[in-house]
Amino acid sequence: MRRDLRLHGRRRGPLTKAYPTCELLLRWSRCLRPISPARAATTVITKDEGGLVLEYESKFSVPRHWVVDGECDSACTMVLGTPDVCATERAVFGFHAAYIPGEDGISPEGTQEMYRHYPKAIQRFVNRTRALTRIIPLTFLKAPEVFRYVPKCPANG
Repeated sequence: MRRDLRLHGRRRGPLTKAYPTCELLLRWSRCLRPISPARAATTVITKDEGGLVLEYESKFSVPRHWVVDGECDSACTMVLGTPDVCATERAVFGFHAAYIPGEDGISPEGTQEMYRHYPKAIQRFVNRTRALTRIIPLTFLKAPEVFRYVPKCPANG
């Protein structure tokens, strides 16, 4: 007759039946599981007209939870390349080519740097709309289309 071996209400499997120390190790491994780190601090973007690409590159390299809840234009759109970003119904992303203030024309290097930070889906959007080929007018991405590219923020951010 088969005997059901139980330890603290759980059936012992073949490994722990043959090697009782395995049960102890399994219990310890449950205790030693890595604790998930707390979510990074949250920053809410409500009106950001952009600025220097290198400054935004530095700003978005800091681990944060980014909530876009309004206007995010120009270099601000680089937030889309961060690993923890979401958008609300009010989010509007405005794309255009980079330029150097006080100089005429597009900055190919700055434009390429912005493009490089976008995830592939946003790069496809930018390519399809030719958003980075001009400075004016901006190309906008907003609800409901934005949710094809950016997760919708939960009610609590």
